Amino acid sequence: MMTTTLETANPKSQLTPLTDREYALIRDLVYERFGISLGECKRSLIVGRLHKVLKDNGLTTFSQYIEYIKADTTGEALTKLIDRISTNHTFFYRENDHFEFFSKTCLPEVLARQRQRGFKSLRLWVPGCSSGEEPYTLAMLILEHLGSDIRSWDAGILATDISSRVLNLATAGTYEKESVFRLPSALAKKYFHRLPDGRYSVNNQIKSLVLFRRLNLMRPEYPFKN
Repeated sequence: MMTTTLETANPKSQLTPLTDREYALIRDLVYERFGISLGECKRSLIVGRLHKVLKDNGLTTFSQYIEYIKADTTGEALTKLIDRISTNHTFFYRENDHFEFFSKTCLPEVLARQRQRGFKSLRLWVPGCSSGEEPYTLAMLILEHLGSDIRSWDAGILATDISSRVLNLATAGTYEKESVFRLPSALAKKYFHRLPDGRYSVNNQIKSLVLFRRLNLMRPEYPFKN
């Protein structure tokens, strides 16, 4: 009776154990495929986040899980691995100074240079876009600067991430009120609309400026130009 009570009160006791060898294999695999370095402090995170994956696939050890990944020719197992262990911490206007520099210094200089060259093309790339807050903010700042003149520009933002999970969130463009109102109030009111469930959605004009794609930065070549 006491054993049952303790197990119920301590779910961690039911987690699949991870040996030193298994952790080293997972750590090396993640670094080789994704360039993400996992220190010893990430060991409990790996166990916690992958426990359900093992359970859902009927696996009882991490050694079986590693073999399962290697045997999967579709790449889905590897995708689920990175979706589970990658940490995507972001929010709107996370680095205020960066966005101020972009809107007041970088963007005007780039646009002026393009005009002098006779080009009205503006392309930005956000390599690790997470759930979309950064590229959407950049799109708002571009639209604020160009106004109606944006119609005469070939403007767009490519936003990439390795996690398909966060890319789905980014494409949806729906956020909690607390997240949206980290933005300057003028931007939040102008470029979002409130949904019936209380969340806020980026308007279509901003969405049309951002293209989301999955990309592993460890690949030898990137599938885009300019």
